[in-house]
Amino acid sequence: MKFPYRPASIAKSEAFPQGLKLHRPIIRVTLKHRKQTLDIYGVVDSGADHCIFPSDAAQALGLDPKLGKKGVMYGINRQPTEVFFHQIEILISGRAIPVYAGFSDNCPPLLGQLGFFENFEVRLNFKRKELELKTYPNK
Repeated sequence: MKFPYRPASIAKSEAFPQGLKLHRPIIRVTLKHRKQTLDIYGVVDSGADHCIFPSDAAQALGLDPKLGKKGVMYGINRQPTEVFFHQIEILISGRAIPVYAGFSDNCPPLLGQLGFFENFEVRLNFKRKELELKTYPNK
């Protein structure tokens, strides 16, 4: 399965007075819990340990995010962020993957090592602006 990178931009700042246009490995997935589904775009992030989604995504799936198992994550700023984990499924191009995903008020949708990378051979091609996913033979 191949997915084109999606255009993104960085706002103007002292470091980037003109802003910055770039492309990121962002793909559309469907989150599923029981009969509820939600289409969402997530960043394919090899630096993320887990798949994490905004709390409102949990609510759209009929879950109370705060009733999940509580964990703490540390991002680039090394500040603790509460994350609440629930068992859901992620559908990618019709393939359902069971995932123990986290939900947080302070996180963009991230497709991380556990739940995403463990299920696919992931190839990021910056020059072609393309992401390729291959399923493992025994999965």
